[in-house]
Amino acid sequence: PEGVDPSGDALPSLHDQIEVVGWGRFQVTVLIAFVLFVVSEAMEVTVPNVLWAEIKGGSVFGPAVEGHSATWRAIVTGAPMLGNLCGAVFGGALADTHGRHAAIHLHSALFVAASLASGLSQDESSFVASREVLGVSLGILLPLVLSYMAELAPAGQRARAV
Repeated sequence: PEGVDPSGDALPSLHDQIEVVGWGRFQVTVLIAFVLFVVSEAMEVTVPNVLWAEIKGGSVFGPAVEGHSATWRAIVTGAPMLGNLCGAVFGGALADTHGRHAAIHLHSALFVAASLASGLSQDESSFVASREVLGVSLGILLPLVLSYMAELAPAGQRARAV
């Protein structure tokens, strides 16, 4: 049976093995990779705020439009957050049914496509839609990062890792 060696003794679980190995170079490397991944996505989400003067001034989507008010800015900057909520729900279900590996691949494909679409947008509606998809990809990733870090860290280090 599974979890038993040929002599009949119970094999240690994955969590027992992680406890024995402790917090090492592998966990630190994974943590750094995930932190860089999340930071790069956070930077991507802040792009509209950094470029707001250009968007509002009209050099991005043609002549200046009166509709580029505080409401428009809220829509542009809030679109990824709404997508984030949808992505977290959808991504969790995807990871449960098809595995975290597939969910990370979907996230990566969506992130690259949405970033390119955002950068190549020719009008406001396509810009907002691409930002929404970007938020979905971020929503898929964040729960996966937390679950991976909780799983890979020894029990005494989980709170710090997550």
